[in-house]
This record gives sequence, C-alpha cells and structure tokens, in this order.
Amino acid sequence: MTTTVEPHIATKIEPGAILYSSWGYDQTNIDFYYVTRATAKSCWIVPMSSCLVEQTGFMSETVRAGEPQWFSGWCECKHTMSNHGTVLNMAGPDYPYCRGAYGDDCDCPKPRPVPNVPEMHRIKRWSYGDETRETIHLTSYSSASLWEGGKLYASHYA
Repeated sequence: MTTTVEPHIATKIEPGAILYSSWGYDQTNIDFYYVTRATAKSCWIVPMSSCLVEQTGFMSETVRAGEPQWFSGWCECKHTMSNHGTVLNMAGPDYPYCRGAYGDDCDCPKPRPVPNVPEMHRIKRWSYGDETRETIHLTSYSSASLWEGGKLYASHYA
C-alpha cells in the first residue's frame, strides 16, 4: 500500500500528520501513528515504527518517528511473522515453514503478512491558553497528540 502524502510535522490532524502516544506504568512507552485520512471530526491512522536516537541510560533512550507500518507483525495464519524462518531448534534462515507462536507447525508454506487497516478515531479539540490542540483517544490508558518533531524519552524493562 502506498500513499501520496509524506509523513510530516503538522499543526493540525491532517493526512500525513504524525501523532505520538506516551504511556506506561513504571516505564515510558512511545508509539507513533501516521494519519492516512482526516475529516473535520475523524481521522484514520496506521502505526509507525520508532527509531532510536540515543541511549540515555540504563534501559532508557530517546526515539523519533520512523516509517508507516503498512503490514502488521502477524501472518494470515495468525502466527507472528518473527516466528517464520529461524527460531530455536530450526535448520537456519532458509527454513521454509512457520513454527507458530509456540514452536508448533502450521500449514503456512510462505509467510503472508496481514495489511494494517487504518483505524478510525474521533478528533478531540480543546483549548490550551490561546491555542487549540487536537488529540485522539486510543485506549482506556492512552491518547495521541501531534508530534512536534523532537526526540522523545522512552524507557523499558527487559
């Protein structure tokens, strides 16, 4: 899947805008999203990869937005793409079969990733001082805002 709008820094939620979500308990997770389509009240997003900018300490770093992820990490057989090919106790990188989520065989002769279908979210506008900001609600514990282009702090455990 291709798009005619390049990912960019934006001042409003519009096609090509990059959103980010910062969430977590005892760690800071950063997720990036690419806006594929927008109307006055809604937008459609796909996930983006993130790129390491620099290590800032033990299990912490700064990150920035990467590329839109047009395909998920799952094969159409419902096993993770990372479990196709080389997994423990397998014959090397040219091993032609999916070993499934737990090392079990499946009937998938060739991995076929599932396309990421853009998800629709309602745009929430709210005033902050003299400016109006836009966000979208993602889950019960996260929302996403416009990314301003800088590096963002992230941390993790194991």
